[in-house]
Amino acid sequence: MRKLKRPSARCRALFIEVSQYLDGDVSAARRRAIEHHIASCACCATMAERLRHTIAACRAAAGSAVPRAVKLCAAKRIQTLLAQNAARQRPAVEP
Repeated sequence: MRKLKRPSARCRALFIEVSQYLDGDVSAARRRAIEHHIASCACCATMAERLRHTIAACRAAAGSAVPRAVKLCAAKRIQTLLAQNAARQRPAVEP
């Protein structure tokens, strides 16, 4: 697998929309803009393809029961990520 460069600010912002794009929940104009960017950006193309596979796997497993240990681990990880994000959002306290 080739090494991809770090996503630009534009790519990071687009990441939020890719899930909506893959679900068909964006306007036609926005869909064209996203497709144009994905066609010209290896990083976003890879990310969109991986997300497409993840969505397909989730849909295929929709009827399966998730083990309790997996739920607890996922909940703990989500809480950690939310706390990290909240810490980044707080303004720095000046002395």
